[in-house]
Amino acid sequence: MASQDKFQPPHEQYELQAFVFRLGPLPLVLYDRMIWYQLATAFTAIWSNVCAHPLIDPQPVSLLKRATCGPKPVIDCEQFSDSGSDGSEHLCCREYLRGSYPRTIGGRKVDLYRYTEGWNANDQDTIAHLASIGDALEKVIPSYESFGVQFDMVVIFSKTLPKVDGSDVFGYESEKTGLTTPCYVRVQNAVPGSPSDVGLSLEQTIAHETYHCVEDANRKADLPSADHNGWWLEGAAEFYAMDFFPDHTDEAWPRNYDPSIPLYKQSYAVSLFWVFVHGFGWDYDKINNLVFNEPDSKTFMDARKSMAANDDVVKAFPEFAKSFTSNLITYSDGSLVDPVTVLTTVEPEPFPLPEGGSNNKVVKSAPFVPYRFALALDSGQSFEITWKPTDKQTSMFYRQRPDSDWIDITTDSASIVLTCDDDTTDYHFLFTCTADVAEAAGILSIVQTNKRDCCTGTATASSCQTTPTPAPTPVPSPSPAAGDIDACLRATWNVDIPTLQKAMQKALDASGDTISNLKVTGTSTFAVPSTGSTGKFTFDNLDIQYDLAVDSLTAHSIIDIDGTTSGTIVMGSNGGNFVLKDPKSSGQVKTTTTTSLTTDPIELDFDLSDEYGPNVAVSYTCSSSALTMTGTQGTAANGVAAGTWLWIWSFTKA
Repeated sequence: MASQDKFQPPHEQYELQAFVFRLGPLPLVLYDRMIWYQLATAFTAIWSNVCAHPLIDPQPVSLLKRATCGPKPVIDCEQFSDSGSDGSEHLCCREYLRGSYPRTIGGRKVDLYRYTEGWNANDQDTIAHLASIGDALEKVIPSYESFGVQFDMVVIFSKTLPKVDGSDVFGYESEKTGLTTPCYVRVQNAVPGSPSDVGLSLEQTIAHETYHCVEDANRKADLPSADHNGWWLEGAAEFYAMDFFPDHTDEAWPRNYDPSIPLYKQSYAVSLFWVFVHGFGWDYDKINNLVFNEPDSKTFMDARKSMAANDDVVKAFPEFAKSFTSNLITYSDGSLVDPVTVLTTVEPEPFPLPEGGSNNKVVKSAPFVPYRFALALDSGQSFEITWKPTDKQTSMFYRQRPDSDWIDITTDSASIVLTCDDDTTDYHFLFTCTADVAEAAGILSIVQTNKRDCCTGTATASSCQTTPTPAPTPVPSPSPAAGDIDACLRATWNVDIPTLQKAMQKALDASGDTISNLKVTGTSTFAVPSTGSTGKFTFDNLDIQYDLAVDSLTAHSIIDIDGTTSGTIVMGSNGGNFVLKDPKSSGQVKTTTTTSLTTDPIELDFDLSDEYGPNVAVSYTCSSSALTMTGTQGTAANGVAAGTWLWIWSFTKA
């Protein structure tokens, strides 16, 4: 169908228009068989005044005007154009007999016609182009065979037409309502050699326009205008073109999806969304069911309302936004679409927090847009992030690195720990809305739960953290009185494996060594009873595995922690940190390392009390649902330097 977009990629220049066959301003498809017959008869009378032959077959399904073109099989092809506006008035078409046409493909009768003007049967480009059309028909039509109502096809190929400027390839699909009427597709290559791969563009055109035939045959009403229905009308047709014939050129429509424009306001480029949902688990039947039953939208507000009411689209769009912003969407053959408009990262804005305080950011966006923003936070702090939407059907995600996974904070708050060693403090956010609103909004609240004094001058970060000085008030817990245990700690906490693994990976990455394939399994708890001052760690076959590479040395380590350690919690004077005094431990930390230097594993075991005793400073952030703790070496002991990072744990309240 016609495109009013700012550019016309070569494939779309093959197939830009699909429209209702019209006589004057009235669409013939609006009339029943009697009206068709009356119009055909009237049209015959007009033509008989100027033509030698009357209308031979005034049937309501075809209106093949042979008066100016001679006897069968030559026909007047004006009926397949947009009122001849491209200069094809009364141009004659002839059946193309070289390729065994007409023939049956996928249970459908398919015929191929070609224009008689400007025709050279020996032109090698033309022969190649017709071969591409034939190959596409053989591939596409059998695949569409199960797509609802059956229909026959007539494909009309034009080497050149008058009054057509530029290097274009067009495709037209003339819609018919009578089931006995073939679907007519005209394909035009105006200038040989452009686009760069004419054969591929021809194949894509056939797949796209044939799907318009599928749409027309299966919808109860005639195909609507693409002005406000392009997201499904043209987007789905272009998806099928890409599904059969993936395109990696810069002009490919899926690669030109615009993330700044709502999905329902785009047309061909929405094919990227259809490519995604097909890989997301939507089969062809599910896609077709939506296309065949989608209401005819007269305005973009209608389109938005319909999209927001579709549970499948509402569920899929946030996932689409995550995959798009991570550049993970692939064609059905597994190749990366790689949109030219994708931005995996955005420029962060400074986002300072007052000590022990908070800061809010109001987030606004149009619906069905993957809205991105980033905040630059200061190192040496811990935060709790909470999303408070003012509209329904919104989602909020965050991540630190462009190559990391999006973490959903739509309903659950998240805790972030930034040590003094962190050189990356930019956090990226993704906001989506799938509601029927002009603009969606919400408040992102970031609360500082802990702060440390970080290094300045020539001192190193690790030495600076020898005696951490947290903020006086963990939020939302009040500061405990001297010697009292923070009430927020009084609970049973279960290890949160996904959060823990991400935190460990971040800490290990900061070591400067190449560490990969980190995997954490098993269970662990930390418990502080409602009375008393005892804190207890319990580890049940908690295993930590990772691979290490240092220059030419490679190693694989397994750390198995099994046992318990408990002691008296002694709070720091300013809160937010404690030590375990008089620890009692049972069990060990067992490490087994295999390296590329030796076939024998290296084993090292030590008591739990070595890493959870009074010489280990525990810094923590605590909220109503999450607890994060970091252990660092106090004074140097057992060959471990003061300030050395020892461990990190992430828990959720049981």
